[in-house]
Amino acid sequence: MIKPTVVIIDEELPYPLNSGKRIRSFNLISRLANTFHIIYVCYCNPDPIESQRAEKIFRLMGIETLIIPRTPLPKNGPRFAARLLANCASPYPYSVSSHQSNALQKAILSISKVRSIALWQAEWTPYLEPLLKSCVTPCTLVAHNVESVIWRRYRDHEANLLRRFFLHEQYRKYHEYEKKAFQCVSQVIAVSDHDADLIKKGFSVKDVTTVENGVDVHSFRNVKSTQRNQGVLFLGSLDWRPNIDAINQLIEKIWP
Repeated sequence: MIKPTVVIIDEELPYPLNSGKRIRSFNLISRLANTFHIIYVCYCNPDPIESQRAEKIFRLMGIETLIIPRTPLPKNGPRFAARLLANCASPYPYSVSSHQSNALQKAILSISKVRSIALWQAEWTPYLEPLLKSCVTPCTLVAHNVESVIWRRYRDHEANLLRRFFLHEQYRKYHEYEKKAFQCVSQVIAVSDHDADLIKKGFSVKDVTTVENGVDVHSFRNVKSTQRNQGVLFLGSLDWRPNIDAINQLIEKIWP
């Protein structure tokens, strides 16, 4: 029996499993591979060795990969500041415009011309844009966050007026972009009922499905503690500001 083909557009291959997004994407997609033929289109992982390992794991699962070479953009220094300044003239928020490329666009178009695709899926909101530009359908969008809410929180807690203005513009652009994105796709997938409700009410979207984050409890069933000391382990990528805010709140307010 021939499996229907699903194309997933993402930032990178979600492996190794060292971040929340990677854990979620990998576990869901590895299960989908039992029913669908999956083509994973993404940029190469920043670490070349990591990227090779990830490709090997995905091939073992029967997932076809199309990796687009790309040099990671620095997130500090004069060039980063120049890109942020240039984004002020763009209608797109920075994290949408900075993830686009001609190579990614060409890869999507080339697949659409020679393959019969049952579904196109953007695995993160910024990666819906090349699908919209390519006019491929049907499309689903996995909204790992309601991004405009995060930018609004950044703005509301920023004391510096110049930074506050920039954050307000990012919030405004993201709100407009999400409004278009959520209404253009066949299905929006949220990670919680709270986010689903925000998308329905805040962006007038009727059809939103919740696929919650979870833990594969079978993987930990036989794990036994070897320590007698009581402790708390905070799991989260500390290169993402909401996680840093969370650990600070835990230490400064909740723990005392």
